[in-house]
Amino acid sequence: MSSPSLALLGGLDPDSDDDLSDSLPLPSLPSASSVSAEISAAFGGLALSPGAAAAGSGRLLDQLLSLERPLVTREMVPFLALDSVAQELCKRVLSPRGGPEERVGESYKAALLMSCAQGAPAPPVLAWTGEACRVLVGELWKAFGEGGEAHLWHVCHVLKFLFQHHGDAFLSIVGRNKAAVTKHLPPLLRNLEHPAVEGFLTCLAAQEETNATTDKKWKFACALAEYRLLLKLAAQVADPATPPARAQATADATAAIVAAYARDDHGELMFSPLGYCEELAGDLLRSACGPGKPLALRATCAKVLLDIAAKAAEETIQVSPPGQDQYGQVQEARFVKNKMAEIRPLFHKHLQAHIPLICTFLATPSLLPDAPSGVSHPGGGASGTSFTVARLLLFTLLTDIIAFRPSRLEEVPAELHRQLVEWFFEYSENNMFQHQ
Repeated sequence: MSSPSLALLGGLDPDSDDDLSDSLPLPSLPSASSVSAEISAAFGGLALSPGAAAAGSGRLLDQLLSLERPLVTREMVPFLALDSVAQELCKRVLSPRGGPEERVGESYKAALLMSCAQGAPAPPVLAWTGEACRVLVGELWKAFGEGGEAHLWHVCHVLKFLFQHHGDAFLSIVGRNKAAVTKHLPPLLRNLEHPAVEGFLTCLAAQEETNATTDKKWKFACALAEYRLLLKLAAQVADPATPPARAQATADATAAIVAAYARDDHGELMFSPLGYCEELAGDLLRSACGPGKPLALRATCAKVLLDIAAKAAEETIQVSPPGQDQYGQVQEARFVKNKMAEIRPLFHKHLQAHIPLICTFLATPSLLPDAPSGVSHPGGGASGTSFTVARLLLFTLLTDIIAFRPSRLEEVPAELHRQLVEWFFEYSENNMFQHQ
């Protein structure tokens, strides 16, 4: 069978009842109506002959991707849904060809054939990606391996699209049990410094904007809890070998996931490791207060703990603001129970066990040997060294611990009290410290 021409690949059937108003923009092609029958016959024939499709898929996709704005039509669905064709299209994202601009262009067009740029996806796109979801997820996940050449923005865009529109099929692959989660999540954690990967992991773990059924969501939440995702994230932040950019992105992802599950029905399940496992608080505090640690690592570890402690302090969470509905009726703000509230005493118990470590760090300025020089302020001189965000966050965390359990104030040594008084005058311009 001869392959369709470039015009055939982009043609549309004027008699088709497909609603393509929300699909990708149409390319300017000559006399599309005159070749619609040939398109249908060509793609239908390929769908009935997998061998022919496999042999000609590369050439056909080359022609399709050569269009300025390629489009998926109903006739193309059986062809694109073939495993060999879906794999070949994924290769155009994983290993695009040509120079830098050509590589980005080919990857971008291939990604759009597997998703949509904006708005509701066209029915043909939903149809073929639904049939090929297993192949697409398996192939695209290879982009998170070492030495990949894929454009991660495009990969994560397609995976997020599949998660949103084919949630059950997606979670059947990625999150059906602990084994599936253990296989698929570590590669994401190793690439979190990339903003697209961080956003995708947050969307996936928090189960945001997906049409997955309640049963699939529950199984995925159970698998994440059994995998102890929050502890894995904290361990990556606390590991001195983690690159600073990845550690910061991991901290941000942790805060976003915690905030999402604090108002989610699966939250109590996800947060159980925070209350019953000492590792999270212990690992982060030992990295934040231990000797010889970089300032950036200290600050990032302290921020994760402070974010969790602050989120756990809220009894309820507002999920919708007050306002008016479409009929003009006044709607009150809606609140839900904070799913972290019940584990707060247990989490603070782990923090309280490390009060001596925090106090020793704060009372020993020499533990910050790489603190930058202080900055002079108008009307005042410069202090010896900067106060540093790490020191401020750990002091704020200590005040939060004491506020939750005032009886633990007696564990704060006199040396730290004297140090705090000295800082009050030494850093007289630091209103953030003085406010605490």
